[in-house]
Amino acid sequence: MAKDKTTSLQSQKEHLTEWLRRAKKTQDAVPIVQTILEVTDWEIEALSNYPEEADEIPLAGLAVKLERDHSYLINALPLPPDYSTGVLLNATAVTTSGSAGVYDYVTRVGDLGTPQAISYSEKFGGLYHDLLEAHSRPQTVRNLLTKLNNPQTLERFDTAYKAYMAAKSGVGTRTAAATEVRNLLDGVKGDLFQMARTSPDENMTWDEMVERLSKGISSGPEHQELVHQGSERSRLISRLSDVLKDREGGSVTNLDNVWTLLLDHTYTVLGLIDFGSIGP
Repeated sequence: MAKDKTTSLQSQKEHLTEWLRRAKKTQDAVPIVQTILEVTDWEIEALSNYPEEADEIPLAGLAVKLERDHSYLINALPLPPDYSTGVLLNATAVTTSGSAGVYDYVTRVGDLGTPQAISYSEKFGGLYHDLLEAHSRPQTVRNLLTKLNNPQTLERFDTAYKAYMAAKSGVGTRTAAATEVRNLLDGVKGDLFQMARTSPDENMTWDEMVERLSKGISSGPEHQELVHQGSERSRLISRLSDVLKDREGGSVTNLDNVWTLLLDHTYTVLGLIDFGSIGP
């Protein structure tokens, strides 16, 4: 059963590991390619600027040799893929949804309450928190929020972050933090709905917003993931309600979980919005 859960992830790991290995080999080749390029530039300059009297000097098959060298180089040094930064960012947004799903599973294992389950949940939940900090996820999400062009939403993020940190340190309450996180979620949704509207009083739904603002083609992977995030948002709201009604037993860990899922949800949603398609 455990193997079934990780089969696609193991394949993904192998793919990424091989990609990095090839990328390193490409980087190792850069100085060599640069050297050949500089010599090639010199050759072009030299053969493009000879004086007229040099025409009497026979080239002795030089053109044939240069063509042979060119053919060899093209075969020995095929061009690396021309990656699209935009597509790579989309991939990050989509895979973050999967990471959030694994994280949610890890935290729910802790709810079983056995010593082994709690230890497992604390260990791998903590490691995921460390990864997000190492990747500067809070700052990255804040940077993405600037694309909404609403200073109030940035203020909501800052307020929610401060309230969360205050609750963690014991100088604030979980309910205050949950309230600010809920305000942030509502603010982001409101901004997206406003961007999607064609008239100020138009009724808007999550699916309609996705149809108008999603990257990629309708029913494509970006579109489908953004639709799915509507359900994830609803689950987050439900988790926040548990905190607000003290259903999570006073555990700061559950507030940590909600904050982490909020970051992943917001990162995924904003990463899949085609801001370039939104008019001024």
